[in-house]
Amino acid sequence: MDSHLYIDAFLQPVHKKDEFRAFCPMVDRIPLIPETSDIYIADRGYCSYNNMAHAMEKGQHFLFRSKDVLSKGIPILPGSHPRFIEADISFDYVQYGSDDTYTMTFRAVRMQLPSGMYECLVTNLSPTQFPPERLAGLYFSRWKIECAYRDLKYTIGMTSFHSCKAMHVEQEVYARLLLYNITEALVQSTVPEAGNTKYAYQVNFTRTAHICRAFLRLPPEEGRMNIAALLRKELIPLRKDRKYPRLQAAIHSPMKRESLFL
Repeated sequence: MDSHLYIDAFLQPVHKKDEFRAFCPMVDRIPLIPETSDIYIADRGYCSYNNMAHAMEKGQHFLFRSKDVLSKGIPILPGSHPRFIEADISFDYVQYGSDDTYTMTFRAVRMQLPSGMYECLVTNLSPTQFPPERLAGLYFSRWKIECAYRDLKYTIGMTSFHSCKAMHVEQEVYARLLLYNITEALVQSTVPEAGNTKYAYQVNFTRTAHICRAFLRLPPEEGRMNIAALLRKELIPLRKDRKYPRLQAAIHSPMKRESLFL
């Protein structure tokens, strides 16, 4: 996640799209690196027994955000809790109607936010190596994923396609993912000159994407541009401690709802 690069993508037909279900095949096909362990961090919706089991079968770890225990008024008690797999629940390791069982071990950590509300995290990480404070910081790093989605959708242009056929749209998706990775690799590899400034600086991702497009479209007979020199001129400050209140649009009347879509 610190590299800000996409390593896999799972495409689904529009009428069968299920981002939560797509988690399982992506976990199953990611190659394992010796002497390393992956941590899959996901928001609410991904916290299911099936997703946990797929990560455990690969010998990996997960950190999912779940609904707070007060949302249903049911306290979580320590110990073993049997769970019957119903017909409408997806679980790939126990067939519905069979007498098979599947045992999994995880912990639920409930933490209070500065706003006074609570957040519940479900994980199989070690409680000694990952106390609640470290889990909170680890889950907060998931914001990098949201930033990567924003850059991919709006800066790279994943929101619109030129093709109509599914095969050609798939080609455009992978082309944009490749362009994003090239752009991000250039941003990470370009080190700005150190100076006596208030903030640290990094290369602007949006400007780098435009430079990459110009470089890839440049005909060979016109020579090559000095990308490193151009990138060092496109810098933005890093303000890591900035925090803003979350804006939640309250729509109560039909007029407000209509104006939002206009």
